[in-house]
Amino acid sequence: MISSAITARRAAMSVLVVIAVLGSGIAANATTKAKAKPKPVCNLVKDAKGDAEDGQLASNEDSSLDIVSADVATNAKQITAVIRVAKLANPDSLSPLGNYYSFGFTGSSLQVGHTMYVQIEPTGVVWQGGAGTGVLDTVHNEIRMTLPLSYFGTGAAAVVPGPPLHGFIATADWENPAEPVPSTLAVWGDTAQSNATYAPGTLSCVAVGK
Repeated sequence: MISSAITARRAAMSVLVVIAVLGSGIAANATTKAKAKPKPVCNLVKDAKGDAEDGQLASNEDSSLDIVSADVATNAKQITAVIRVAKLANPDSLSPLGNYYSFGFTGSSLQVGHTMYVQIEPTGVVWQGGAGTGVLDTVHNEIRMTLPLSYFGTGAAAVVPGPPLHGFIATADWENPAEPVPSTLAVWGDTAQSNATYAPGTLSCVAVGK
């Protein structure tokens, strides 16, 4: 009788231990899920490869002007736009006068349109008329452009804080030496647009300022 009682007590204690272990596992799993980081926003703008020059000169297409995707991201002080192309070359032998890349968006409480751009010229690189900075990343085929948020204004004109950014337009084209605009209206290059939105400060695959 005593032996049976001890055995039963041990069995009951084993069950309790198993329940406790399972319970702690469920709690830990729930905590892990609760702490899971949100997925970063990426590829706000998407575009097919091989459609630069309207896809009409595929045999001699400039891969440096063939947009495949683009993104934008902000933090408390800066905004960075990224344009990705099929294969970035610097210098670009197919464009002896240089290339022009821009990223347009609408933002702020005033819903004003803005453009971030870079001019790649034979004499050097000009980032937003000297106001911006950036990186021509030939390893990752990215053109990264950064500006201080103050560049776009303050108050109602401020991009951050504000409503979601939208109306994205990425452009890659030959450089116009006379002024910072595409020289051929993307006849030789590529343009990609998107109806996506980006809430300022949202986690992104873009490293702001880098």
